[in-house]
Amino acid sequence: MKISKVKTKLAAIILTLAFMVGTLGSPVLAVSPQNAAQSTRNFIITNPYENVNWVTFGQFRAAHHTHTTFSDGSNTRRDMLLDKYAKGFDIVAITDHDTTTSTWDALPGPHSWNNNWNNIGTAVLGALELLAIETGFGTGYALSHGTFRGVRQQANGMIGISYSNEISSHGGFVDADGTVVYRGYHINSFWADVPSNIGSSGGTMHEVIQMVQDAGGLTHLNHPGRYTGAQHNADLSRDPVHVNRHVSLFMEFPSLIGMEIINKWDNETRNDRILWDQVLMQTMPEGRSVWGFSNDDSHSLSGNGHAWNVMLMPELTEAATRISMETGAFYGVSRVDRVHGINTVVNGVNVPGAPAQTTSAAAQYTGGTHNEMALAMLAQPAAPSISNIVVEGNTITISGSDFNRIEWIADGVVVHTDNSIDVSTVAGINSYVRAELVGTYGVAYTQPFGIVLEQHIPVLTTTIFAEDWRESINIRFFLDGVLSELPLENIVFIADGVIVENIRDYTLNIADWQTAISAVFISRTKTPWSEMTVQITAYGQTLTYEYVNNMGQGVAER
Repeated sequence: MKISKVKTKLAAIILTLAFMVGTLGSPVLAVSPQNAAQSTRNFIITNPYENVNWVTFGQFRAAHHTHTTFSDGSNTRRDMLLDKYAKGFDIVAITDHDTTTSTWDALPGPHSWNNNWNNIGTAVLGALELLAIETGFGTGYALSHGTFRGVRQQANGMIGISYSNEISSHGGFVDADGTVVYRGYHINSFWADVPSNIGSSGGTMHEVIQMVQDAGGLTHLNHPGRYTGAQHNADLSRDPVHVNRHVSLFMEFPSLIGMEIINKWDNETRNDRILWDQVLMQTMPEGRSVWGFSNDDSHSLSGNGHAWNVMLMPELTEAATRISMETGAFYGVSRVDRVHGINTVVNGVNVPGAPAQTTSAAAQYTGGTHNEMALAMLAQPAAPSISNIVVEGNTITISGSDFNRIEWIADGVVVHTDNSIDVSTVAGINSYVRAELVGTYGVAYTQPFGIVLEQHIPVLTTTIFAEDWRESINIRFFLDGVLSELPLENIVFIADGVIVENIRDYTLNIADWQTAISAVFISRTKTPWSEMTVQITAYGQTLTYEYVNNMGQGVAER
């Protein structure tokens, strides 16, 4: 018999040809399997920081949730922006309730709150102030408000997020049976030129998110614990009813990019990291990431500067900010974390859920226990930060500053504490893992890393014996070097260009053994043939063998 061609569609399959001697002394041509290497557990890690160049990218501090006197904030837009600038922010979204802010110097559109809280006024930045902030002309510029004197350190300017709004969904979430829950759920929208009152006029959560998505914008959910009741009961963050409602929104709307995991001084959100993990347990196996946001939700000057998001970007632009938000190329930081017990007591006083808002124009910059707490936290040493994240093989390694330990969390449980984690060796990791860098003066929160066990595809090899003395072809199959059974439907026989539909009918079953458990035998055929092709397919791999008959009847000789 002659084997004129041996073809393969998978380069990893190696076939070794060797001449062997048969039982009766006649030569036998055999194709033998290469010894397969021991398979290992390898994982595919989806890294939200994959495209971050930690050397050249900037780390820009962002405030995604800010209020002014245009809604229920106690300070004017002008003063809030000057204060944010002085405290080192690079990106600020003005998210007044049901008030779309197109740009920092634009007045609210129709149907906005335009509340003028406590008649303090609604001043906006002047042209020169706006220019100075946007260009960074005010570098080193000192802003004195009461007992706080902030000095901006960075040279760059500060930018806004266009068409931002905190929309109150008065229509709430509508369950399948028509029951309405979560009335008034707050949803932040960005880059969406939509009517300011789409939620306050009765829009449901689905309708609000859909309208923002149709307008090309992004959304994230605010302080979920307020609506689930989990701020008072952690078990409610694990309640499948609450979890499934949130999961359904994230799975339906790709523009809904995340949820707040920190809000203000972590009162309402103290158990929302639990909800986040419960959501991730369902969305991550489907390839759907949900990003966690850490926001001041500041309604006063004393509320600025305690929670922020660090956007990792090649340049400080709105376009880069959007990419960072969409891809998860950022991490959150908070000076208060009630789960870890950080800054829950300051100056010997229990820290409330949020700074008190001022009640008069004269008091908006000065004094009070809450303002003193806020200033004391700002005077503390640095909160944790991240300088590099490396994913190599099955291992994730984080470098940073001002933290005491790194806790790795999967399915809501701390599964490891170290700067690095090998996901192939740590028990309890299923579809994701995230990290919290816990320091004395705050916590930094990474976005979740997707974890998928890489499917091992066994390597298909064969041995083929063309034996004259048995007038047969004996094909045996090996998966990773182990003798294995292969169904007949995985094998195609072609004789002289015609596919043989049933090999049992085609061959002369001389010994009733042509389809043994782990082998296929082609015995003497019922009709003469000149050329035969055997095509074997398994696990996405195809091997093709071609034979030439030199005997005229039965099995060809070599």
